[in-house]
Amino acid sequence: MHLTNLEIEIIEHRLEVPDAMAEVLADTVDISYEQAFQIYDERLPGLIAKLTAGKPLDKWEVEAVRDVATDNVYADMADDAIGFNWQDGKEMTPQWASRIWNTSENLHNKLLKALISGRN
Repeated sequence: MHLTNLEIEIIEHRLEVPDAMAEVLADTVDISYEQAFQIYDERLPGLIAKLTAGKPLDKWEVEAVRDVATDNVYADMADDAIGFNWQDGKEMTPQWASRIWNTSENLHNKLLKALISGRN
């Protein structure tokens, strides 16, 4: 799967909060938060590399990708940051926030299609 720099940035942002992802996993598959956190602690660090290399994902990595594909936190943060400093001291503009939203939606569709087809 080819991922743009911004798509990778969006994925990385979600992967930086394994505690939040573990909460979602624990609720989704009815396991303890501790079990979910341990699973993701082991699997999330190599997830982007597996996606870009087209390697098969195990069931826990599939759940992580599903989480990323349904999460809008990064795009919501961009909207909330309009008029304020964002990254590298640059001001978030409405145009940049819109680009982040569009990229996020395209990424979600790309990830969900890959999960449905069994390809990444």
